[in-house]
Amino acid sequence: MTDPVLGALQEPRRNKYFYGKLLDVTHLQMEQCYGIDKRWLLNRLALGPGVLCGLGVTAGADGTLCVSPGVAVDGCGREIIVPTARASIDPAQPTDSSGNASGDKLTGGHSTIYLCYTECDAEPTLVYVSECDGVPANAPSTTVEKYRIVVAPGLPGSEPAALTAAQRDAIFPKTPAQGFDRRMATEQTLAINCPAPPDMPCVVLATATLPGEGQQLVVDQYTYRAEVFSNTVLFELIAALADRVDACCAAVHPATDTIAVDSGDNQSGQVSKQLSEPVGLLVSDSAAKPAGGVAVTIATKDAGGALSLDGANFATLVNATSAADGRIAVHWRLGSATGPESFTATLAEGNSATAHATATAAPPVVVLLDPANASSMDMAWARQPTLSITFDQEMKPAGLANPDPWLRAWWFGVDGVMLQGHKMKLGPGKPGQGVEVTFGAGPIDSNQFVVIVLMRGSSPEIVAAASGVALDADFRGTRLSQSQVDALWNSQQFTPDNAFRAAVTDGGGVLPSGDGTPGGYFHAFFRSDVIG
Repeated sequence: MTDPVLGALQEPRRNKYFYGKLLDVTHLQMEQCYGIDKRWLLNRLALGPGVLCGLGVTAGADGTLCVSPGVAVDGCGREIIVPTARASIDPAQPTDSSGNASGDKLTGGHSTIYLCYTECDAEPTLVYVSECDGVPANAPSTTVEKYRIVVAPGLPGSEPAALTAAQRDAIFPKTPAQGFDRRMATEQTLAINCPAPPDMPCVVLATATLPGEGQQLVVDQYTYRAEVFSNTVLFELIAALADRVDACCAAVHPATDTIAVDSGDNQSGQVSKQLSEPVGLLVSDSAAKPAGGVAVTIATKDAGGALSLDGANFATLVNATSAADGRIAVHWRLGSATGPESFTATLAEGNSATAHATATAAPPVVVLLDPANASSMDMAWARQPTLSITFDQEMKPAGLANPDPWLRAWWFGVDGVMLQGHKMKLGPGKPGQGVEVTFGAGPIDSNQFVVIVLMRGSSPEIVAAASGVALDADFRGTRLSQSQVDALWNSQQFTPDNAFRAAVTDGGGVLPSGDGTPGGYFHAFFRSDVIG
């Protein structure tokens, strides 16, 4: 529930200083509260509640959610800062207002994930002036502004505030009456007042549709989530709207010829790579019929980006002529930086069209595993086992320091058949040449052994240092099925059956790993050289 003091409008009171004034606890707290309360009031009434940046909610392979770092403002105007990613949030487990599990797990339906403001006392310090009994005491000397994640059954009561259909028609009538004043209509329609904070001041991050049998978890971070955009973003939206208004005005008095993006707009592709399909442009005459033989200048300003008409010769600016059907196909190689990109096609009369795309970072892959898949190792290696993995990009050190969430290995004794397997304890990775990392383990207590190595690219712990894109781990070094890989991944000790033993043979995978999409599983094996 909201603190009533935060919702009441009060006359601000600040310290007035004079020489020799005694600054006691009350006045020092007044000094802090004056600035804090003013800021929270302006946040609540001027910005409004919602997400300022970050705080994306993603679902993991294990059915839990992860909230990325970010900042939000709650319904009381208080800033909530999440400095690091928060993982392992169970959307099916309701919590109490403190974020602790409460009640039975949900078996279906919906749940809502809230971000809530909280304060914690910290840094206990000796109180030099204690109570009358003279017994020394401690008191917290700082307050830490923290957060808590609350999971509630069902959906929020309503979607973020928006104009109703009646309000929209009153402010933007289809046919404005003579003397219509939009500013006055807005003020009269919205009747702006000073609203009190909501009973539930927490910020909605997402809602989850819990999976039934055979279904997947669905995360919705748009319908009920409010975003608070910066002035810069709002200006860009206004500028984009102005472009649309200009286009509408130009349509009333069209040029002789017009050009438009006809196909292939808003594609996504990896940086410095050519898009999968060309962008189609269409030139039309004043009667909206295809216009052939029209000169068009096509250019991009994105660093490293280039365009081509034949798919072979690329340049930042190309001159084209529309075909008889008015069409031009443009092959587009994206630039070297991630994010939005564009090129503009312009006619001699000045009419133009802009195509858009998004350049995404290439996922990191494994280019070398040592020992290599299906290779043989001697007993000297077994006494001091090491795994050396070479990536094509530098990976975040935190994931290399704790490999267990994404890298695991088991050794199996072999005496005619594979015997029970034991999970190997892999130590922190040690950097080698460039992007090579070596992980050590304890000795193998067997003269004949098989080692199976698994990697899970879907873990949020193994990502590229520069882009944060997850490892593209897909590599089939054995013939194990996904269910067999899953069973082994979740085991400390593992007793293989006949089907498992038969599947530990070369699966035909060839490094580098990956199928072009982040995530996936990597499985490989090697054995002692005394096995026949």
